[in-house]
Amino acid sequence: MRTGSRVVLFKGIIDSLDAFAEELAAGFQEAGADVLLVNVGDLRTFEDAIFQTIEDYVYDEHTIVIFMNNIGMLMQDEYGGNYWNQSGVKCYDILADPPFFYHNAIVSDIENVMFVCVDKEQADYVNRYYGKDSAYHKETGRIRTAMYMPLAGVSSHCKKYIPYEERPIDILFTGNVRDWENIDTETDGFDENLKQLWEIVYQMILADTTLTIERAIYRCMEQYGLQFEDTHVHQLIQLFKRMDSVIRAQYREKVITTLTEAGLVVDVYGDGWERVKNTLKHPDNLRVHPIVSYRESVEVLQQAKIALNVMPWFKEGFHDRIASAMLAGCVCVTDTCGYVRDHYQENVDYIRYDLQQLEELPKKVRYLLEHPKEAQAIAMSGQIRALKQDTWANRVPFFRL
Repeated sequence: MRTGSRVVLFKGIIDSLDAFAEELAAGFQEAGADVLLVNVGDLRTFEDAIFQTIEDYVYDEHTIVIFMNNIGMLMQDEYGGNYWNQSGVKCYDILADPPFFYHNAIVSDIENVMFVCVDKEQADYVNRYYGKDSAYHKETGRIRTAMYMPLAGVSSHCKKYIPYEERPIDILFTGNVRDWENIDTETDGFDENLKQLWEIVYQMILADTTLTIERAIYRCMEQYGLQFEDTHVHQLIQLFKRMDSVIRAQYREKVITTLTEAGLVVDVYGDGWERVKNTLKHPDNLRVHPIVSYRESVEVLQQAKIALNVMPWFKEGFHDRIASAMLAGCVCVTDTCGYVRDHYQENVDYIRYDLQQLEELPKKVRYLLEHPKEAQAIAMSGQIRALKQDTWANRVPFFRL
Protein backbone atom coordinates (compact mmCIF):
# COMPACT_ATOMS: atom_id res chain seq x y z
CA MET A 1 0.00 0.00 0.00
CA ARG A 2 1.27 3.46 -0.91
CA THR A 3 2.82 5.43 1.96
CA GLY A 4 0.42 8.11 3.16
CA SER A 5 -2.71 6.38 1.87
CA ARG A 6 -5.91 7.66 3.44
CA VAL A 7 -9.41 6.22 3.47
CA VAL A 8 -12.75 7.74 4.42
CA LEU A 9 -15.46 5.18 5.24
CA PHE A 10 -19.10 5.74 6.12
CA LYS A 11 -21.35 3.91 8.55
CA GLY A 12 -24.77 4.48 10.10
CA ILE A 13 -28.41 3.48 9.44
CA ILE A 14 -27.95 -0.30 8.77
CA ASP A 15 -26.12 -2.29 11.45
CA SER A 16 -24.88 -5.06 9.13
CA LEU A 17 -23.24 -2.43 6.91
CA ASP A 18 -21.84 -0.76 10.03
CA ALA A 19 -20.11 -4.03 10.91
CA PHE A 20 -18.75 -4.34 7.36
CA ALA A 21 -17.45 -0.76 7.43
CA GLU A 22 -15.80 -1.27 10.82
CA GLU A 23 -14.14 -4.51 9.71
CA LEU A 24 -12.95 -2.97 6.44
CA ALA A 25 -11.64 0.09 8.30
CA ALA A 26 -9.64 -2.19 10.59
CA GLY A 27 -8.28 -4.01 7.53
CA PHE A 28 -7.07 -0.76 5.99
CA GLN A 29 -5.47 0.27 9.26
CA GLU A 30 -3.65 -3.06 9.48
CA ALA A 31 -2.38 -2.42 5.95
CA GLY A 32 -0.96 0.95 7.04
CA ALA A 33 -3.61 3.39 5.82
CA ASP A 34 -4.86 6.40 7.76
CA VAL A 35 -8.61 5.77 8.17
CA LEU A 36 -11.47 8.11 8.99
CA LEU A 37 -14.68 6.22 9.85
CA VAL A 38 -17.62 8.63 9.74
CA ASN A 39 -21.08 8.05 11.19
CA VAL A 40 -23.60 9.78 8.92
CA GLY A 41 -25.66 10.62 11.99
CA ASP A 42 -22.94 13.12 12.91
CA LEU A 43 -23.29 15.03 9.62
CA ARG A 44 -25.66 17.89 10.37
CA THR A 45 -24.28 21.21 9.11
CA PHE A 46 -21.20 22.15 7.14
CA GLU A 47 -20.04 24.16 10.15
CA ASP A 48 -19.54 20.97 12.18
CA ALA A 49 -15.93 20.05 12.86
CA ILE A 50 -16.39 16.65 11.22
CA PHE A 51 -16.69 18.31 7.81
CA GLN A 52 -13.35 20.06 8.27
CA THR A 53 -11.79 16.70 9.11
CA ILE A 54 -13.39 15.12 6.03
CA GLU A 55 -12.05 17.92 3.81
CA ASP A 56 -8.56 17.44 5.25
CA TYR A 57 -8.77 13.92 3.87
CA VAL A 58 -10.56 14.35 0.55
CA TYR A 59 -8.31 17.13 -0.70
CA ASP A 60 -5.34 14.80 -0.27
CA GLU A 61 -4.47 13.08 -3.57
CA HIS A 62 -3.82 9.79 -1.76
CA THR A 63 -7.37 9.48 -0.41
CA ILE A 64 -10.28 7.28 -1.44
CA VAL A 65 -13.85 7.40 -0.10
CA ILE A 66 -15.94 4.26 0.42
CA PHE A 67 -19.72 4.16 0.84
CA MET A 68 -21.99 1.17 1.39
CA ASN A 69 -25.42 1.09 -0.27
CA ASN A 70 -25.01 4.81 -1.09
CA ILE A 71 -24.87 5.82 2.59
CA GLY A 72 -23.05 9.17 2.59
CA MET A 73 -22.74 9.25 -1.22
CA LEU A 74 -25.62 11.56 -2.06
CA MET A 75 -24.71 14.49 0.19
CA GLN A 76 -25.24 17.85 -1.46
CA ASP A 77 -22.90 20.81 -1.19
CA GLU A 78 -24.10 24.32 -0.42
CA TYR A 79 -24.84 24.88 -4.11
CA GLY A 80 -27.04 21.79 -4.54
CA GLY A 81 -24.47 19.65 -6.35
CA ASN A 82 -22.87 16.46 -5.10
CA TYR A 83 -20.50 17.18 -2.22
CA TRP A 84 -17.83 14.77 -3.46
CA ASN A 85 -17.51 16.40 -6.87
CA GLN A 86 -15.75 19.43 -5.38
CA SER A 87 -12.48 17.64 -4.64
CA GLY A 88 -12.57 15.03 -7.42
CA VAL A 89 -11.71 12.35 -4.85
CA LYS A 90 -12.04 8.76 -6.06
CA CYS A 91 -15.15 7.14 -4.59
CA TYR A 92 -16.34 3.55 -4.28
CA ASP A 93 -19.92 2.53 -3.50
CA ILE A 94 -20.27 -1.06 -2.27
CA LEU A 95 -23.72 -2.34 -3.21
CA ALA A 96 -24.52 -5.19 -0.84
CA ASP A 97 -27.87 -5.69 -2.60
CA PRO A 98 -28.77 -5.96 -6.30
CA PRO A 99 -28.09 -2.69 -8.17
CA PHE A 100 -31.59 -2.60 -9.64
CA PHE A 101 -32.71 -1.42 -6.20
CA TYR A 102 -30.39 1.61 -6.49
CA HIS A 103 -31.23 3.10 -9.87
CA ASN A 104 -31.72 6.62 -8.51
CA ALA A 105 -28.34 6.59 -6.80
CA ILE A 106 -26.57 5.17 -9.86
CA VAL A 107 -27.97 7.93 -12.08
CA SER A 108 -27.26 10.69 -9.53
CA ASP A 109 -24.81 13.47 -10.33
CA ILE A 110 -21.78 12.10 -8.48
CA GLU A 111 -18.88 12.04 -10.92
CA ASN A 112 -15.87 10.00 -9.87
CA VAL A 113 -17.40 6.79 -8.52
CA MET A 114 -16.85 3.07 -9.03
CA PHE A 115 -19.72 0.81 -8.04
CA VAL A 116 -18.65 -2.37 -6.25
CA CYS A 117 -21.04 -5.28 -6.73
CA VAL A 118 -21.03 -8.47 -4.68
CA ASP A 119 -21.96 -10.64 -7.67
CA LYS A 120 -20.32 -10.82 -11.10
CA GLU A 121 -23.61 -10.58 -12.98
CA GLN A 122 -24.60 -7.54 -10.95
CA ALA A 123 -21.37 -5.80 -11.97
CA ASP A 124 -22.15 -6.73 -15.58
CA TYR A 125 -25.63 -5.26 -15.10
CA VAL A 126 -24.22 -1.84 -14.14
CA ASN A 127 -21.65 -1.88 -16.93
CA ARG A 128 -24.22 -2.92 -19.53
CA TYR A 129 -27.16 -0.70 -18.69
CA TYR A 130 -25.21 2.36 -17.49
CA GLY A 131 -21.89 1.94 -19.36
CA LYS A 132 -20.45 3.47 -22.52
CA ASP A 133 -22.85 1.66 -24.89
CA SER A 134 -25.97 2.28 -22.80
CA ALA A 135 -28.99 4.49 -23.32
CA TYR A 136 -28.04 6.15 -20.03
CA HIS A 137 -24.71 7.28 -21.55
CA LYS A 138 -26.40 8.53 -24.71
CA GLU A 139 -28.91 10.55 -22.69
CA THR A 140 -26.59 12.00 -20.04
CA GLY A 141 -23.05 11.74 -21.36
CA ARG A 142 -22.10 9.94 -18.13
CA ILE A 143 -20.61 6.46 -17.93
CA ARG A 144 -20.99 4.27 -14.89
CA THR A 145 -18.59 1.43 -14.20
CA ALA A 146 -18.70 -1.41 -11.72
CA MET A 147 -16.34 -4.08 -10.45
CA TYR A 148 -17.00 -7.35 -8.68
CA MET A 149 -15.96 -7.95 -5.07
CA PRO A 150 -17.48 -10.75 -2.98
CA LEU A 151 -18.82 -9.98 0.46
CA ALA A 152 -16.75 -11.12 3.45
CA GLY A 153 -17.34 -12.52 6.90
CA VAL A 154 -17.31 -10.89 10.30
CA SER A 155 -15.56 -12.61 13.19
CA SER A 156 -16.86 -12.89 16.71
CA HIS A 157 -15.23 -10.66 19.33
CA CYS A 158 -16.01 -13.13 22.12
CA LYS A 159 -12.91 -13.91 24.11
CA LYS A 160 -14.11 -17.42 24.93
CA TYR A 161 -14.35 -19.79 21.98
CA ILE A 162 -16.91 -22.56 22.53
CA PRO A 163 -15.62 -25.97 21.37
CA TYR A 164 -17.74 -27.57 18.68
CA GLU A 165 -18.99 -30.49 20.79
CA GLU A 166 -20.12 -28.13 23.59
CA ARG A 167 -22.26 -25.86 21.44
CA PRO A 168 -25.89 -25.80 22.61
CA ILE A 169 -27.56 -25.00 19.27
CA ASP A 170 -27.76 -27.77 16.68
CA ILE A 171 -29.12 -25.81 13.69
CA LEU A 172 -29.13 -22.02 13.44
CA PHE A 173 -30.48 -19.50 10.97
CA THR A 174 -29.94 -15.77 11.48
CA GLY A 175 -32.05 -13.38 9.44
CA ASN A 176 -35.54 -12.02 8.98
CA VAL A 177 -38.32 -13.46 6.86
CA ARG A 178 -41.01 -11.46 5.11
CA ASP A 179 -44.55 -12.50 4.31
CA TRP A 180 -43.79 -13.08 0.64
CA GLU A 181 -47.45 -13.35 -0.32
CA ASN A 182 -47.99 -9.75 0.77
CA ILE A 183 -44.90 -8.09 -0.71
CA ASP A 184 -46.02 -5.20 -2.90
CA THR A 185 -44.78 -6.07 -6.37
CA GLU A 186 -46.55 -3.06 -7.89
CA THR A 187 -48.17 -5.28 -10.53
CA ASP A 188 -51.56 -3.62 -10.00
CA GLY A 189 -50.39 -0.87 -12.33
CA PHE A 190 -49.38 -3.29 -15.10
CA ASP A 191 -51.45 -3.88 -18.23
CA GLU A 192 -52.52 -7.45 -18.97
CA ASN A 193 -49.54 -8.20 -21.25
CA LEU A 194 -47.08 -7.03 -18.62
CA LYS A 195 -48.86 -9.01 -15.89
CA GLN A 196 -48.68 -12.11 -18.07
CA LEU A 197 -44.97 -11.59 -18.70
CA TRP A 198 -44.37 -11.08 -14.97
CA GLU A 199 -46.11 -14.39 -14.23
CA ILE A 200 -44.14 -16.25 -16.93
CA VAL A 201 -40.82 -14.95 -15.59
CA TYR A 202 -41.82 -15.74 -11.99
CA GLN A 203 -42.86 -19.31 -12.84
CA MET A 204 -39.65 -19.83 -14.82
CA ILE A 205 -37.57 -18.96 -11.77
CA LEU A 206 -39.62 -21.22 -9.50
CA ALA A 207 -39.10 -24.06 -11.99
CA ASP A 208 -35.36 -23.37 -12.35
CA THR A 209 -33.82 -21.74 -9.31
CA THR A 210 -30.53 -21.10 -11.15
CA LEU A 211 -32.27 -18.24 -12.96
CA THR A 212 -32.08 -14.60 -11.96
CA ILE A 213 -34.71 -12.13 -13.10
CA GLU A 214 -32.49 -11.01 -15.97
CA ARG A 215 -31.67 -14.57 -17.05
CA ALA A 216 -35.36 -15.49 -16.94
CA ILE A 217 -36.33 -12.50 -19.10
CA TYR A 218 -33.80 -13.54 -21.75
CA ARG A 219 -35.00 -17.15 -21.62
CA CYS A 220 -38.56 -15.89 -22.03
CA MET A 221 -37.48 -13.87 -25.08
CA GLU A 222 -35.87 -16.97 -26.58
CA GLN A 223 -38.80 -19.33 -25.91
CA TYR A 224 -41.53 -16.95 -27.06
CA GLY A 225 -39.65 -15.28 -29.91
CA LEU A 226 -39.72 -11.86 -28.26
CA GLN A 227 -37.30 -9.14 -29.32
CA PHE A 228 -36.42 -6.47 -26.78
CA GLU A 229 -33.66 -3.89 -26.96
CA ASP A 230 -31.34 -3.59 -23.97
CA THR A 231 -33.27 -0.51 -22.92
CA HIS A 232 -36.50 -2.49 -22.75
CA VAL A 233 -34.88 -5.38 -20.87
CA HIS A 234 -33.54 -2.88 -18.36
CA GLN A 235 -37.01 -1.37 -17.95
CA LEU A 236 -38.48 -4.83 -17.36
CA ILE A 237 -35.89 -5.63 -14.70
CA GLN A 238 -36.74 -2.38 -12.95
CA LEU A 239 -40.45 -3.17 -13.12
CA PHE A 240 -39.94 -6.75 -11.90
CA LYS A 241 -37.35 -6.03 -9.20
CA ARG A 242 -39.73 -6.82 -6.31
CA MET A 243 -39.87 -10.37 -7.63
CA ASP A 244 -36.39 -10.72 -6.10
CA SER A 245 -37.82 -10.01 -2.64
CA VAL A 246 -40.73 -12.42 -3.15
CA ILE A 247 -38.57 -15.35 -4.23
CA ARG A 248 -35.91 -14.71 -1.62
CA ALA A 249 -38.48 -14.73 1.21
CA GLN A 250 -40.35 -17.69 -0.27
CA TYR A 251 -37.29 -19.94 -0.33
CA ARG A 252 -36.00 -18.77 3.02
CA GLU A 253 -39.31 -19.90 4.53
CA LYS A 254 -39.35 -23.11 2.49
CA VAL A 255 -35.88 -24.21 3.62
CA ILE A 256 -36.63 -23.73 7.32
CA THR A 257 -40.05 -25.37 6.98
CA THR A 258 -38.53 -28.39 5.24
CA LEU A 259 -36.20 -29.03 8.17
CA THR A 260 -38.73 -28.50 10.95
CA GLU A 261 -41.37 -30.66 9.29
CA ALA A 262 -38.76 -33.41 8.98
CA GLY A 263 -38.44 -33.46 12.77
CA LEU A 264 -35.34 -31.31 13.15
CA VAL A 265 -35.21 -28.42 15.60
CA VAL A 266 -34.09 -25.09 14.15
CA ASP A 267 -33.24 -21.96 16.14
CA VAL A 268 -33.96 -18.74 14.26
CA TYR A 269 -32.96 -15.22 15.24
CA GLY A 270 -34.88 -12.61 13.32
CA ASP A 271 -38.17 -10.93 12.60
CA GLY A 272 -41.22 -12.53 10.95
CA TRP A 273 -40.73 -16.13 12.08
CA GLU A 274 -43.71 -16.25 14.47
CA ARG A 275 -45.97 -16.09 11.42
CA VAL A 276 -44.15 -19.07 9.91
CA LYS A 277 -44.27 -20.99 13.19
CA ASN A 278 -48.05 -20.62 13.29
CA THR A 279 -48.33 -22.41 9.93
CA LEU A 280 -46.25 -25.46 10.86
CA LYS A 281 -47.51 -28.95 11.66
CA HIS A 282 -44.77 -29.20 14.28
CA PRO A 283 -44.35 -25.64 15.58
CA ASP A 284 -42.24 -26.74 18.55
CA ASN A 285 -39.44 -27.59 16.11
CA LEU A 286 -39.00 -23.90 15.29
CA ARG A 287 -37.50 -22.01 18.21
CA VAL A 288 -37.97 -18.32 17.53
CA HIS A 289 -35.67 -15.82 19.24
CA PRO A 290 -35.98 -12.03 19.18
CA ILE A 291 -34.24 -10.09 16.45
CA VAL A 292 -30.66 -9.20 17.38
CA SER A 293 -28.09 -6.82 15.96
CA TYR A 294 -25.69 -8.03 13.29
CA ARG A 295 -22.80 -8.14 15.75
CA GLU A 296 -24.94 -10.11 18.20
CA SER A 297 -25.91 -12.56 15.46
CA VAL A 298 -22.21 -13.22 14.88
CA GLU A 299 -21.81 -13.96 18.58
CA VAL A 300 -24.77 -16.39 18.43
CA LEU A 301 -22.98 -18.30 15.65
CA GLN A 302 -20.36 -19.27 18.25
CA GLN A 303 -23.06 -21.32 19.98
CA ALA A 304 -24.12 -23.31 16.89
CA LYS A 305 -22.90 -26.54 15.36
CA ILE A 306 -24.61 -26.00 11.99
CA ALA A 307 -25.39 -22.63 10.39
CA LEU A 308 -27.86 -22.52 7.51
CA ASN A 309 -27.59 -20.13 4.62
CA VAL A 310 -30.15 -19.41 1.91
CA MET A 311 -28.49 -17.34 -0.80
CA PRO A 312 -30.07 -14.04 -1.78
CA TRP A 313 -31.19 -14.23 -5.39
CA PHE A 314 -27.80 -13.84 -7.02
CA LYS A 315 -25.85 -16.74 -8.45
CA GLU A 316 -22.31 -15.55 -9.19
CA GLY A 317 -21.31 -13.98 -5.92
CA PHE A 318 -20.89 -14.73 -2.24
CA HIS A 319 -22.71 -13.92 0.98
CA ASP A 320 -21.28 -12.80 4.30
CA ARG A 321 -23.51 -15.32 6.12
CA ILE A 322 -21.41 -18.15 4.67
CA ALA A 323 -18.05 -16.68 5.66
CA SER A 324 -19.24 -15.54 9.10
CA ALA A 325 -20.55 -19.04 9.85
CA MET A 326 -17.23 -20.57 8.88
CA LEU A 327 -15.22 -18.00 10.85
CA ALA A 328 -17.33 -18.86 13.92
CA GLY A 329 -16.47 -22.55 13.59
CA CYS A 330 -19.87 -23.75 12.35
CA VAL A 331 -20.54 -26.20 9.57
CA CYS A 332 -22.05 -24.00 6.88
CA VAL A 333 -24.91 -25.66 5.00
CA THR A 334 -25.78 -23.57 1.95
CA ASP A 335 -27.21 -23.62 -1.53
CA THR A 336 -24.59 -23.01 -4.16
CA CYS A 337 -23.17 -19.89 -5.77
CA GLY A 338 -20.29 -19.22 -8.13
CA TYR A 339 -17.79 -18.03 -5.54
CA VAL A 340 -18.31 -20.99 -3.22
CA ARG A 341 -17.90 -23.45 -6.10
CA ASP A 342 -14.63 -21.79 -7.09
CA HIS A 343 -13.09 -21.23 -3.65
CA TYR A 344 -14.37 -23.95 -1.33
CA GLN A 345 -14.50 -27.73 -1.55
CA GLU A 346 -17.89 -29.33 -1.10
CA ASN A 347 -18.12 -31.88 1.76
CA VAL A 348 -14.70 -30.72 2.96
CA ASP A 349 -15.23 -27.03 3.78
CA TYR A 350 -19.03 -26.84 3.64
CA ILE A 351 -22.16 -28.84 2.82
CA ARG A 352 -24.22 -27.99 -0.25
CA TYR A 353 -27.92 -28.46 -0.78
CA ASP A 354 -30.08 -27.87 -3.85
CA LEU A 355 -33.14 -25.61 -3.72
CA GLN A 356 -34.83 -27.89 -6.23
CA GLN A 357 -34.13 -31.01 -4.19
CA LEU A 358 -34.98 -29.83 -0.70
CA GLU A 359 -36.13 -33.30 0.29
CA GLU A 360 -32.40 -34.18 0.52
CA LEU A 361 -31.60 -31.37 2.96
CA PRO A 362 -32.88 -33.01 6.19
CA LYS A 363 -30.85 -36.14 5.43
CA LYS A 364 -27.66 -34.10 5.08
CA VAL A 365 -28.27 -32.14 8.25
CA ARG A 366 -29.24 -35.21 10.25
CA TYR A 367 -26.05 -36.98 9.10
CA LEU A 368 -23.94 -34.09 10.42
CA LEU A 369 -25.68 -34.22 13.78
CA GLU A 370 -25.20 -37.99 14.00
CA HIS A 371 -21.52 -37.81 13.00
CA PRO A 372 -20.09 -34.97 15.10
CA LYS A 373 -16.42 -35.80 14.41
CA GLU A 374 -16.94 -35.53 10.65
CA ALA A 375 -18.94 -32.36 11.17
CA GLN A 376 -16.24 -30.85 13.33
CA ALA A 377 -13.61 -31.60 10.69
CA ILE A 378 -15.69 -29.78 8.06
CA ALA A 379 -16.17 -26.82 10.41
CA MET A 380 -12.42 -26.59 11.07
CA SER A 381 -11.52 -26.85 7.38
CA GLY A 382 -14.02 -24.14 6.42
CA GLN A 383 -12.78 -21.90 9.21
CA ILE A 384 -9.16 -22.18 8.09
CA ARG A 385 -10.02 -21.41 4.49
CA ALA A 386 -12.31 -18.48 5.38
CA LEU A 387 -9.63 -16.96 7.59
CA LYS A 388 -7.20 -17.06 4.68
CA GLN A 389 -9.43 -15.54 2.02
CA ASP A 390 -12.77 -14.18 3.20
CA THR A 391 -12.34 -11.63 5.98
CA TRP A 392 -12.85 -7.94 5.26
CA ALA A 393 -9.10 -7.46 5.60
CA ASN A 394 -8.82 -9.72 2.54
CA ARG A 395 -10.90 -7.18 0.59
CA VAL A 396 -8.50 -4.25 1.06
CA PRO A 397 -6.49 -5.04 -2.13
CA PHE A 398 -9.64 -4.54 -4.25
CA PHE A 399 -9.35 -0.79 -3.67
CA ARG A 400 -6.66 1.17 -5.48
CA LEU A 401 -4.84 3.55 -3.19
